[in-house]
Amino acid sequence: MPPISVNGVIQTHAEVFKGHPVAGANSKAGVKYYTWEEVAQHNTEKSAWVYVGTKVYDITPRLERHPGGKVVLLLAAGRDCTDLFDSYHPFSDKPREVLEKYYIGEMSTTEFAQYKADTGFYKELREKVGAHFRDTKTNPKDPLPGLLRLAFIIAVFCASWYVVNTYAVTTSWWVKAVAAMVFGALPALPLLHTMHDCSHTSFGPTES
Repeated sequence: MPPISVNGVIQTHAEVFKGHPVAGANSKAGVKYYTWEEVAQHNTEKSAWVYVGTKVYDITPRLERHPGGKVVLLLAAGRDCTDLFDSYHPFSDKPREVLEKYYIGEMSTTEFAQYKADTGFYKELREKVGAHFRDTKTNPKDPLPGLLRLAFIIAVFCASWYVVNTYAVTTSWWVKAVAAMVFGALPALPLLHTMHDCSHTSFGPTES
C-alpha cells in the first residue's frame, strides 16, 4: 500500500492504521499479547510467526518439517493465516494439534476484522466432503487429474495448429477457421486451470 499523507506528513499504512482490537485482549494473566504490527515483523526464515484466529504461533522450527514445504509457510509468515490454515487442512484435526505446539501468545489487535466463529455449518460440510473422498478412495491433492487435463489441452492445441498450418488433414477453409478459433482459445485454458491452481499452491501435496 502506498504511503499516506496525514496533515502534510507522509506516513506508512502501519503508522496510520492501528488494527482491529481483539475483545478481551490483555485480560489473561501470564499470557503474552502481540499487536498485528509486531507479528508482521516476523516474516523471514529466521523468525516466522503467524496468527490463526487470535492465537500467535512461532512456526520457525516447523519450516523444514512442514509436509507441504516451507515456501508456503514463508509466504504466510507475519500474517493472519486463519482462512489459509482452514482451507489447506480441511479434513483432519491433526494439523491444528501440531500447530498448538508452537503457540506463543495471543493477539491484542488484528490487521483484518475477524469473522464470526463457525456455527457448525462449515464443519458439517467439511466432514461430508472428507467422507466422500474417503469413501471413493480419492486423494484431493493428487496432481494426476490436473496433469492429464493439461496434457489433453496441449494435444488439442498441437492438433489445431497442424490443421491450420498444413493441408495434410483438410483444405476446407471452414474447418481451418474453426481450428484457428480453437487454437486461439486454448492458450488461455492453462491460465484459467493449471496456473490458477498453482497460484493457490494447490496443484499437489508438496511444493516440488
